[in-house]
Amino acid sequence: MLRHAASRIAARHPELLERMAPLQGRRIVVEAHGLPDLLAVDFGATGLDVCLIDSAAGESAVARIAGDLPALLDLAEGRADGDALFFQRRISIEGETEAVVLLRNALDGAEIDLVGDAFPPLRPLAEPLRRLAGLGAALAARLVSPPHPPPR
Repeated sequence: MLRHAASRIAARHPELLERMAPLQGRRIVVEAHGLPDLLAVDFGATGLDVCLIDSAAGESAVARIAGDLPALLDLAEGRADGDALFFQRRISIEGETEAVVLLRNALDGAEIDLVGDAFPPLRPLAEPLRRLAGLGAALAARLVSPPHPPPR
């Protein structure tokens, strides 16, 4: 499903592949806090390959972007400024900063609608699905974070 979504988005936004050409042969992983798997984005000569991997498989990546799911979705769709999210500590970056900046610059102004571009029949549901993803991420984060000790 992720590969299908990536190919549909690349087909609707061919300029993205041109802008991402310097990333060819590299992998960037995305970690949504509270979720068990990483999203691996491999940049190939003919397009993007996107899949879920475990954290051990993420070691081969040139860079890692981590943050809460709503921030990562906003970043991917260009609704949020990556620098602002970084300085607000909503996202963090490890590895080759140059690769992450190149990716961010490619995404800036592309006006990607992750749901609508990848699955056009679901376009009317894009905003409710975004909200649901945010609620699901918040719930997952609460379930995996340790409980706070009671006040004294």
